[in-house]
Amino acid sequence: MLQRARIFYARVDEFWRKEEKYHYLDEVQQPQKVEWKSIHPDEKNTWLTEGLHDEFKNFLPFGSKDAKAGRENAICITYSRAVATSRDAWVYNFDRQELSRNMSLTIEVYNDQVAKWIRHEKKAVVDDFVDYDDKRLSWSRDLKLDLKRGRLGGFETTKIRHAIYRPFCRQHLFFDRVFNDEVYQFPNILPTKKTESENRIICVTSPGSRKLGFFITNQIPDLNLFGGSAPIQCFPFYAYDEDGSNRRENITDWAVEEFNKRYSDLTPALSKGEGGFGPGATPLSAGEGSGVRSNTGEGVGMRLDPRYMTTDAETWKHLKPLARELRKEQTEAEERLWQQLRNQKLGFKFRRQHAIGEFIVDFVCIEKQLVVELDGEVHKEQREYDAERTRILNGRGFRVIRFWNSEVTNSIKDVLARVKHALTTPFPVVEGPGMESSPLSTGEGSGERSRTRAITKLDIFHYIYALLQHPSYRERYAANLRRELPRIPFVKELWQYVEAGKKLAMLHVEYEKQKQYKLDVVESKVGHLNYRVEKMKLSKDKRTLIYNDFFTLGGIPKEAFEYRLGNRSALQWIIDQYQVSTDKRSGITNDPNRADDPEYIMRLIGQVITVSVETVKIVKAFPKFEILP
Repeated sequence: MLQRARIFYARVDEFWRKEEKYHYLDEVQQPQKVEWKSIHPDEKNTWLTEGLHDEFKNFLPFGSKDAKAGRENAICITYSRAVATSRDAWVYNFDRQELSRNMSLTIEVYNDQVAKWIRHEKKAVVDDFVDYDDKRLSWSRDLKLDLKRGRLGGFETTKIRHAIYRPFCRQHLFFDRVFNDEVYQFPNILPTKKTESENRIICVTSPGSRKLGFFITNQIPDLNLFGGSAPIQCFPFYAYDEDGSNRRENITDWAVEEFNKRYSDLTPALSKGEGGFGPGATPLSAGEGSGVRSNTGEGVGMRLDPRYMTTDAETWKHLKPLARELRKEQTEAEERLWQQLRNQKLGFKFRRQHAIGEFIVDFVCIEKQLVVELDGEVHKEQREYDAERTRILNGRGFRVIRFWNSEVTNSIKDVLARVKHALTTPFPVVEGPGMESSPLSTGEGSGERSRTRAITKLDIFHYIYALLQHPSYRERYAANLRRELPRIPFVKELWQYVEAGKKLAMLHVEYEKQKQYKLDVVESKVGHLNYRVEKMKLSKDKRTLIYNDFFTLGGIPKEAFEYRLGNRSALQWIIDQYQVSTDKRSGITNDPNRADDPEYIMRLIGQVITVSVETVKIVKAFPKFEILP
């Protein structure tokens, strides 16, 4: 008599190495000695259900194929795998000029092969036709298909973009449909360099990854951001047409409606100083107290006069050390102008190095909502950065006028006349060419919560990023997250998550702007000063980093290893990636040392440790993970 088939299953620790698995098999010897368990599929026909939680399916999908096809609702419509190149050694490099040389060479070789293929009267098997010279070109299936189509490659400097190759590891990428096997939807996510200043992307490990990883960036990420066994999916805040136009929010109106409906009984406290994305977001500084300025703007540690409060206390806690430092290190032009603005010499009170939201502005008159900014030569190279900062400040009701340092030095009377005119002339929120109102400064994304208690799309974006970092969420739903993309529950203390997500996003995106963690720097007594890195190495106790033969960095805090992305801590990613390497097949050398900034890597180590310490601090302060009934 036939019986229904049964399936049995046995498992060992998923992180066992092969030697441990061999040892286990040697011990049991026979199948009968293995502890088998009878298993049955769930409603999705998933057989291995251990560790899965049924309630996960009731949470809001972050994104799904069904939502893309219009068959269900989701928080985001657009999401995509990151860029897959199949020839990393050729299309990535720390050195822009080296990348340009490599790509010019390989494009020329490839185009020559295309021309020969087109001229070939009797088409051969492409695998037999191509010239396999790894020193000149790296073939892949997709590149061979392009060859067969007669598709030529082309070098343009605009194709060289910044990319996040591994966490906190920025390299140059030749972003191109021919020489990247798959660009997926990134021509619609970060189509131009300009979009990097306004967009943000939450990266999550794809289903099937052994180690979970979550990261946020504003640059093109590599498919294997967290290492080779953990490809990623990317959820942007904005999507665009391929020319960078037609910017549109990726979070759906349905998601906003669901959040506001679920949290309709909450009345969030208004916060005057919550910035959104965009250039000018001032980085967090490593922990110095929570004192605030005195009424004069010059003292420290006194009670903040509410008349001058243009940021929340928690943000000011982090900005205060930087503001103090900037006041001490004013440029000659800033000092000269301050002498003309202080003590109400123009009839109104000005404050210097004052925090508005997450920005620190040079000078501000709160009464007239006028910001005065002084620019040095570096600002000639960051006009888009300054324009976006101005748009955001305009959106908060502040007029911004800018002067070159040279104007203050050479024409102080003209500068003061323009400031006086601005103080006595009403202005619209939008002022000047190119200063059209930015959605990220007027409610769609600025974090300025409306007085009607509405939860914005950017609130939801930050809420999700915080939730993905919560240890309880990651541990409880680890098995689910290995099976499918994240689903987002409604939890108690919504606004605490929003605030935490905003701070984490700023830390992780603006990591190169963070204050360096103070390490014990020991210099060798022999040899010359040398910042060049070949390969760094941690001591066994992980308290000391051997930077090179000249420098040793001690006093590394344990928190530096608690913030993990995939299978490594942030610091370990830096140690792993910032070393001189030569690809065996192509012979291409990738050197992270910067001739124009030799201290960059040492500075980066301190900054990433600060990011790690601050991240751990924020995560430990998370509220208890409690899902709303």
